[in-house]
Amino acid sequence: MFIPEVYEWGLSVIRFVQQIDNPWVIALMKGISFVGDVPFYLPVLAALFWCSNTSHGFRIACTVLFSTGLNTALKNVLCISRPFVVDPEVGLDFVSGYSTPSGHAQLSATFWPQAAEYLHHRWLRLMAALLPPVLIGFSRIYLGVHYPSDVLLGWIIGTLLSLGVLLFWDTAATYMVQFPRIVRILLLAVISVCLNYFSGSEIIPSALFFGFSTGYVLLCETASVDGRLGSFMQKSLRIVIGGVILFGVHMMLKILLHCITEQNMLLLVFAQYVLLGFCASFALPHLFLQIGLYGRSRI
Repeated sequence: MFIPEVYEWGLSVIRFVQQIDNPWVIALMKGISFVGDVPFYLPVLAALFWCSNTSHGFRIACTVLFSTGLNTALKNVLCISRPFVVDPEVGLDFVSGYSTPSGHAQLSATFWPQAAEYLHHRWLRLMAALLPPVLIGFSRIYLGVHYPSDVLLGWIIGTLLSLGVLLFWDTAATYMVQFPRIVRILLLAVISVCLNYFSGSEIIPSALFFGFSTGYVLLCETASVDGRLGSFMQKSLRIVIGGVILFGVHMMLKILLHCITEQNMLLLVFAQYVLLGFCASFALPHLFLQIGLYGRSRI
């Protein structure tokens, strides 16, 4: 998969699909590509955590955040340039970073098979699990930002993660809850440090993973919430209030960081996103409980 002939073949595939040269098609591919990007997943993951089965929402969010960190680490280890760097003529979009594996393909294969569980009909679940990853992967090839091999590897990794979670999550969670809280948090810290070690300066995914997961560990010991409870208005208010607060905290921390010298800046950025993840999974659920937007129930 990492030999030059594979990437040469990949460029030929990109040139072939780009023969469908139409501004509307390019716009459509960019729209489909956005559905596979992190800015799309973050609010969706927050909404699932706050407004659906809380433990299932955490499972999906935790897996996607881990998958994002893993993808970042793999890209920085492999250091494969994107197709439009090799041949600028195939670049219909521009993104930074390395190419292999495709983050969009990996995250879509991680997220959609798990999200499909929310659907009742078997054929709808199958379509939801397969169709978005296929379309998102194809859009990345069409736009010239990934080789076909990048997309294939992303699909493989994301599928293995989602299948592993669907098959073994409940058993692993039952086993892990027997350990003291500090042990679980230290394990999350070790995973985050390992991801950081291979990710260079791109530490945001691992920071969100650590902050969000740690917040949930503490939430389970300090409160009992179930996002399924409550009216449509209450759930809508959770999303609106939570989104506004997270955006406000993010902006305040960003302004604060600009006022600090660049010494230890990477560590401060890591702390910023740990705090945001912690706020989403711990502070905001407690706030929702206090203002009456959550029903009380065991998770």
